[in-house]
This record gives sequence, C-alpha cells and structure tokens, in this order.
Amino acid sequence: MIKKSISALILLITGFTSSGQVVDEYQVYALKFNEPGSVPVRDIAAGTSSTDSVSVCNMFWYLEGSNGRNIIVDAGFIDTNGTGDSMYERPDIVLRRLNVSPSCITDVIITHPHPDHIGGINLFPNARVWMQKEDFVYFVSGAWKKEGALSEFTDNDVRNLTEISLLGKLELTNFIYL
Repeated sequence: MIKKSISALILLITGFTSSGQVVDEYQVYALKFNEPGSVPVRDIAAGTSSTDSVSVCNMFWYLEGSNGRNIIVDAGFIDTNGTGDSMYERPDIVLRRLNVSPSCITDVIITHPHPDHIGGINLFPNARVWMQKEDFVYFVSGAWKKEGALSEFTDNDVRNLTEISLLGKLELTNFIYL
C-alpha cells in the first residue's frame, strides 16, 4: 500500500469555490491492493504485438474530507477466481488498515467499467456510485458483448451495477468537454 497523505483541496462533487465560501479539505491516499507482476505489453496496449513486458499494480484513491465525505475513486475488484496472488488484498481490507470502515464510504467514483475498477462496488454498502452515463448505457445494454470486449467486462459486474441502480444509489453524469 502506498500510504502517502497529501493535504489537498479537491474540487470534486462540491464544485468550484471562491472567496468567502467554505473550503473543504481532503486527505488523499493512493492505495495499492494488488501487484500481479509483469504483464506483456500486448495485453494492455491496443494495437501492439510487442514482446516486452511491463510491471503493473492495481490501485484506487481514497479521499477523506473535512466535510464528512469519504470518497474512493474506483472500487477495485474481488478475487473470485482464487488466484492465490500473495500480493492481492481486497480493497475494503486495505481501507480497514487506515481505520476506515467500508460502510463509511459515502461516494464511489467509477472512471470506467473494467472489472478492476468496478468489481468491488458491493464492498461499500452505503456509498452512492457515480458513473458516466455513456459508460453505463454501453455496459448495461450489452453492447460490449457484440463488440467482442468480453475480456474487459463481466456479466456479474453488470448485475451488481444494475442492482445498485435499482436501489437508487447510482448517479449518472454526462461528459464535460472543455
């Protein structure tokens, strides 16, 4: 786990601040939950047949706000295959090492719906999940199955996301082009 605390102003969800307004301060943590080792470049970079490999790790961000909000960016995954990877630790367990209960997470921001970003959303039962609308529609509609992206998405993750939506805990956002 990379356990570096940075005092930062985060202009996330609450919008921009200006003089005279209360500024929310966040402690920001980059948390490593898996380090599978080296993978071939061709497995992670589209359009290459390189035989080189690159060392990778899986991480998520935890933002602890002075305003009572506890936000994670991406939810990691649950190793349901039992790979036995000695470097894997469930994201909720990593948070507990910081004395943060998974039930205290208020928001989960999904950057994109790959399994290593969305597979752990059920670990945070009280969180509101934020996701881009276009990603949600593509993911839940099953378009990914037709386009052959099977290795990047899973049916189980679709079920979990749909359940969160049915519970009223999903917020869809639109792309903002600057």
